[in-house]
Amino acid sequence: MIKIVCVGKLKERHYSEACGEYLKRLGRHAKIEIVELKEQSDKDVNVAKRKEAFLIAGKLAGMRDYYKVSLDSRGRQLSSEEFSEILKKPNIAFIIGGPDGLAEEVLKQSDFVLSLSKMTLPHQLARVFLLEQIYRGFTIMKNEKYHK
Repeated sequence: MIKIVCVGKLKERHYSEACGEYLKRLGRHAKIEIVELKEQSDKDVNVAKRKEAFLIAGKLAGMRDYYKVSLDSRGRQLSSEEFSEILKKPNIAFIIGGPDGLAEEVLKQSDFVLSLSKMTLPHQLARVFLLEQIYRGFTIMKNEKYHK
């Protein structure tokens, strides 16, 4: 089981359609659940991130047996082949922060911090990117044509 815990909703149709396409493709490989949390706002970005961290912690409390992977530009970058190794774990929770990223307490509670790129990505695009890499990872594991 793979859960993707996201702060914020997909607002643009092209992101929703791309995610829908990858979720459809992934249906034969894994059960994936998207958990969307309400984006928080505050004049102080750190206060907003701490509020989001509280919401994330509430969702993760029921996922004690999950391998938790937080997405952050300061994390470790992996090749698609290396990333596919993570997908061999029985239960995985990927965590995507809001526009300002994840609070430090979320990163500290993670089993792994993954960087999709050193460049800053919009959090909505990060979800599309992640789903594509999950799909690619399964095709790598099964030696299917897509990843080549």
